[in-house]
Amino acid sequence: MDRNKNFFWLILILIVAAATFWIVQDPNKPIQRGLDLQGGLQVLLEADVPEDQPITREQMDTARQIIEQRVNALGVTEPLVQVEGDRRILIELPGIDNPQDAIDLIQETALLEFVDTGSQSLPEGTCIRTSLNTGPSRCEDEAGGPVPEFETVMTGADLREAAALDNSLGQFYVEFKLQKDKADFFADYTRENQGKFLTIVLDKQVISSPRINSAITDGAGTITGRFTSEEAQKLALQLRFGSLPVPLKIESTRQVGATLGAQSVADSVRAGAIGVIVVLLFMLIYYRLPGVLADVALLFYMLLNFA
Repeated sequence: MDRNKNFFWLILILIVAAATFWIVQDPNKPIQRGLDLQGGLQVLLEADVPEDQPITREQMDTARQIIEQRVNALGVTEPLVQVEGDRRILIELPGIDNPQDAIDLIQETALLEFVDTGSQSLPEGTCIRTSLNTGPSRCEDEAGGPVPEFETVMTGADLREAAALDNSLGQFYVEFKLQKDKADFFADYTRENQGKFLTIVLDKQVISSPRINSAITDGAGTITGRFTSEEAQKLALQLRFGSLPVPLKIESTRQVGATLGAQSVADSVRAGAIGVIVVLLFMLIYYRLPGVLADVALLFYMLLNFA
């Protein structure tokens, strides 16, 4: 009975050991390295509000969580998003391939609005002002002149979820659903404004200007435009994670080099290996057979943790 039980545990340990070894040597599961080992991008955000306007810790923590969700969606290994002081958020993105894409995504996640432009369809990229915030925006520097102002109907905070989809013709669009308390309002608005344009604006810049063809009574709609798959996914990501509780601007960005370097990593691995070998030899020489068993257990434990 005891022999069968011991045999069962031996087989189980061998199976676990084989699985961990397969995970360790699998080329599709490389070792994930941080910013200090492979370099990357560091972004410092600061609250874009007057110095005398108070900002609560809760607001900054909420903004950090939202940005962290967006950064995680980029697929970056071990990103760091943390609050620095009372008004800043530090972001570190190790090994990122397209730093400008990451900067654009972080910078363009402030405020999405649905704007009533009446019978006027606005071209994509048009810079405007809205009733929610009539102050100058970043896109006005590029416009180089006066911009029109329109009434905001609702914002991205009124959205519950969003997803990028494509139709049978291969055209990409974004489907969204509203918060339950906004469904009736949106139904009334679309019923009363059929044939008019409900322009969608991100940071005061038009991204789509669809016509209201019929009343939307089920609290769900679509955003169409000349989207590529990447653009639709990016917009859905911005909608899905909602608006930031405070506006943020990029204070600084910099490329960070690998501080340890390949030689330092190799030296560390070599030193660790020497330390393990010394421990294994000591247990083998001093304890003999029990030392062999302890060595096997130690190697198995190391392999399991590494996997």
